[in-house]
Amino acid sequence: MGKVTGDSRWNTRGTKLCKIIRDHGIINWNAKLQYGKYTRINFQAHNNTTENSIVDYFLSPQDLQQTTLTIRDDLAILGSDHKLMTLSFMWDNEISTESENTQQQRKRWKINRLIDHDVATAYITTFKNQIQEKNLINKLTTYLTYLATIADISSIIIENQQENIDTIEYFTEELYNSFYYSLNNIITEADYRPKNWKWFWNKSLQGRANYRQACYTRWRKSIGIQSGLWWSRYKAADRDLKKEVKQARTAAYQKFCEKLDDDPTAAIPIVKRIINSKNKNTHRYTTEEGPHYAADTMAQYLEGIFNGSNLPQPQNNILYTTNTSIPNISNNLTETFNTYDFQDCPFTENHIYNAI
Repeated sequence: MGKVTGDSRWNTRGTKLCKIIRDHGIINWNAKLQYGKYTRINFQAHNNTTENSIVDYFLSPQDLQQTTLTIRDDLAILGSDHKLMTLSFMWDNEISTESENTQQQRKRWKINRLIDHDVATAYITTFKNQIQEKNLINKLTTYLTYLATIADISSIIIENQQENIDTIEYFTEELYNSFYYSLNNIITEADYRPKNWKWFWNKSLQGRANYRQACYTRWRKSIGIQSGLWWSRYKAADRDLKKEVKQARTAAYQKFCEKLDDDPTAAIPIVKRIINSKNKNTHRYTTEEGPHYAADTMAQYLEGIFNGSNLPQPQNNILYTTNTSIPNISNNLTETFNTYDFQDCPFTENHIYNAI
């Protein structure tokens, strides 16, 4: 990259990479922490010279805290022209794995508040006032009249196609802004909460959990004295997280109890819902005729299953056996064996096992 990183050499590839880094706001930590420090040193034996360049970089899309970049040029025993680089930084407790997803999530509002008649009336009034302040109805009527006059003139429509698109986009954006203004001021925006969070979980606990995971990862990848340091940090973070989880559970439960105490009438449906959720059977057989008919139908069906009609019935078949292997017997012996019902058998399974 030349002068950007303090390198005495540059080429077209480095120039293109430098432009991409600058256009996207990416931070080059080599230029910031180790300016002019070579990352590749190639010794050329034929002329006893070295070829130095900066071709390895640490890049990040955002700033990091307490960063340290080390380039090891004393490890020639590794046999590589590229030098070992290590970048260390302090993990931010507020960084959350859901932070990026939260920014990309669609906004959510407390739509359930519209059940309240006063809130619904205020929302409708605010929305109408926004439409009147922006004079959208008159503007839209005028534009529709204009489109009706040029509907038969295709040349004008083609020439003004982009202007028409921009005008429609303008009306759409103004309408959306009116909706958003009413929602933000009357309904209020709801906090994003991932579905995998427990009922007591919050952003503070998620931040501590991320910090504990970061310490664990650093411990697994560290060697020497750093291993013990990061292990102690991991154990401390684990203790703090468990302590915070216990406190959060207690606080959430106390808040729930206080809510029930403040409004006794609302406690009845809540308790009923809790009981039903624990005793609720998700598998049910229903019919259009009603629950009594469904119960009778199921009883008849189960009676047909367990009455033994589907079991194989015993058959009294005549079995013929022929024995010709015994000498001194000129005629074949034929014996008849009849099978008996198991219920008439005088022997039990225990008798048979003992005989065997």
